[in-house]
Amino acid sequence: MNYTLQTEIEYVRENYYINESDAQSVRQFENEIQSLISVYDDILKEMSKSAVRYSEVQDNLQYLEDHVTVINDKQEKLQNHLIQLREDEAEAEDNLLRVQSKKEEVYRRLLASNLTSVPERFIIMKNEIDHEVRDVNEQFSERPIHVKQLKDKVSKIVIQMNTFEDEANDVLVNAVYAEKLIQYGNRYRKDYSNVDKSLNEAERLFKNNRYKRAIEIAEQALESVEPGVTKHIEEEVIKQ
Repeated sequence: MNYTLQTEIEYVRENYYINESDAQSVRQFENEIQSLISVYDDILKEMSKSAVRYSEVQDNLQYLEDHVTVINDKQEKLQNHLIQLREDEAEAEDNLLRVQSKKEEVYRRLLASNLTSVPERFIIMKNEIDHEVRDVNEQFSERPIHVKQLKDKVSKIVIQMNTFEDEANDVLVNAVYAEKLIQYGNRYRKDYSNVDKSLNEAERLFKNNRYKRAIEIAEQALESVEPGVTKHIEEEVIKQ
């Protein structure tokens, strides 16, 4: 009797964590199914008798018909809930894979860039993301799985990843811009000792991963000899 619903209930119990309200609904489904099975068995017993009480059979059939409709509605809701759980689980797994792929892509860009070295904070951020991803991957393999909890954790990792990517993009752009400023300023070194001195300081800061400060000093030096040039250099870098 409604074997599909019983199978769905068992699948949910084995694979997904359900809160007390859902657990109570599942128990109610099981009790209702057992009740219908008992009524069905009574009908079969009555029909096997030589003297069948048709009025009782009719009442039981009506009871079955009424309650089967209710059970079918509840089964549809349960199946929709299960579909949503599966979809949420799949979405969380997909987002986690995207994080892993994007993290490696961003880190490769850092390694392949003009940075003198990968700033320590990016190594720390990458390691933190790696740790969180490993932790969540382990939870995906556990059963029953707490889908909402995992979704929340994956969402936090996605935020971490976005921060990692945004800050990496900023430092990569700043490094390129700082380098372009210094390279452009080389033409003024011989004729302007103050520019030469400033650019030497900018180079020192660049080598120490202090790109924003290097930019400030290089910009001031260039603007002192060629006003407006830094804006054009910056625009070219942004276009790249």
